[in-house]
Parts: sequence; C-alpha cells; structure tokens
Amino acid sequence: AAAKSAPKAAPSAPAAAAKSAPKVAPSPPPSTPLQLAAKKKADAVKAEQQAKVALTKAKSAASKKDASSAEAAALRKAEQAAKTASEQVAAAGKQVDGLRTNVAKAVTQDKGSLKQAREEKEKRAKASQAAAVAAKSSQQDSGAAKSKLESELAKAKAKATNLKGQAAKIASDRIGAAKKAEAQAAKQVEEDKKVLALKVSDPKTVDAQKVAELGQKLKADETKAKAASSAVAKVVKQEEASKSKASQQAEALVSKAEKKYAPAAATAEKAASNMATKAKEAAVQAEKAAGVVGGLEAKIATAEKQLAQFR
Repeated sequence: AAAKSAPKAAPSAPAAAAKSAPKVAPSPPPSTPLQLAAKKKADAVKAEQQAKVALTKAKSAASKKDASSAEAAALRKAEQAAKTASEQVAAAGKQVDGLRTNVAKAVTQDKGSLKQAREEKEKRAKASQAAAVAAKSSQQDSGAAKSKLESELAKAKAKATNLKGQAAKIASDRIGAAKKAEAQAAKQVEEDKKVLALKVSDPKTVDAQKVAELGQKLKADETKAKAASSAVAKVVKQEEASKSKASQQAEALVSKAEKKYAPAAATAEKAASNMATKAKEAAVQAEKAAGVVGGLEAKIATAEKQLAQFR
C-alpha cells in the first residue's frame, strides 16, 4: 500500500533527454526490386512468427480436456494460417534469391564493362595528354613564326625608312645647292645693275666702253641667273622622282618580307588553332570516359551493398 501511495519518481535525465531529442528521420522507402522483395520477405517472416505464436496458443487451448469444437476449429485455422505463412516466407525467399542472382549477374557484367571502361579511360587520358602537348608545341611554333614575321617586317620597315630618309636628304641637299646657286646668280645680277647705274649716273664721266662692258656682263649674268632658275626646277623634278622611286623601293622591301614570312605565320596559327580544338575534343572524350568509369563503379558498389544487405 505504501508503494502504491508513494509518489512516482521523476523520470531519469537520460529518459527525459530521449523524450526531448528530435525524432530520427525514417529510412527511405525501398526502391529497387531486390529491396522490395527483401521487405516482402521480412514482412512474411514477421507474419509467420505471429502465425506460429497464434498456433501455439490455439494448440494450448485445444489440448484442454474441456476444449470445445470452436477451439478445435480455431486450431485447424491457425494450422492453415501457419502453413500459408511458411509458404509465403518460402516464396518470398525464393524471389529474393532469384533477384540476388540477377543482381549478381548484372554486377559480373558491369565489372566486365568496367574493365573495358577503365581501359578506354586510360586510352582517352593518354590521347588527351598527347593532344595537349601537341597543342602547346603547335602554339609555340605559331608564336615563333609570328615573332619571325614581326622581326623581319620591323627590319624591312627600318630599311625602308632609312632608304626614304637618305633619298629625302640627298634631294634636300641637291635642291638646296641649286637654290643657293640661283640666289647667288640673282645677287650678281643685282650687283651688276647697281654698278652699271653708278657708271651712267654722271654724264660727264661716262666711259662708253666701260658701260658697254658692264652691259655685256649684266646680260651674261642674267643669262646665268635664268639658267640657275631653270636648274632649280629641273633638280626639284629629278629629286621628286628619286624620292618617289625610293618610296616604291621601300614599299617593295616591306611587301617582300610580308610575302616571305606571312604565309608561314598564318599556316602555323591555323595549325595551332586546329590542334587546340583537337586537344579540347580529346579532353572532353577523356572526361566522358572517366564519367563512365565513375558511373559503373557507383552502380557496382550500390549493387554489392544490396547483395550484402539483403540475403
């Protein structure tokens, strides 16, 4: 009575903690045929155990001296239920065994496929590596060809600039010399005119012979001045032609260098582009092959886990 009337003890700390702890998430429902069959077998075994317990109870009840016909009928029913439950366990077990055999066969096939896939993966990886090396080498060749083109063009342009510069200097010097001669001739004419003007300024002291000589000299110097002017125009024309010729030669130098080295650079660049494309394609194929291997490995691991788990 004291025990019944005593207040109930407070729940222990672990028990309280267990009540307050969050519920564990339920395991995911079976999805593969083997998982479903294994669950079906487990359910059948559980049902068989329950049927056996019921049978034991029915036998106990029917074995009593005062057992009724209803209890005897219940025994027969329990015996039939136990038999049916055992048959269902056997059928479920047979189904599980069949499915395990199928899964095992599939694992064997997948392992064969995995071997081939690994060989293909290795082959693709080597091909990708080789393509990457070839692409890098081709890119270097392209860079070298481009550098050669740029170097030769720079040299040709420098020569062209020098050639045009020399032609311009020569033209400047020659035109300058011609203009200097023209200026000197014109100056001499002006001096002749001044001297002649002084000689005829005083009629009393005019020396006719001297005046005549000065007049002749003036005419001769004027002729020289005209010739000097004509010479300037001629030299300008000649030097413009020389500069034009030098400019054409300069352009020819650059064009020659470009024609000589540009095709090689273009070819190398195209080859590098093609090799880069091939390297990318090889890398994609290698990645795909690796993906196939990974997929098969995961598939086999899952199947083997099921084989180990569901027996």
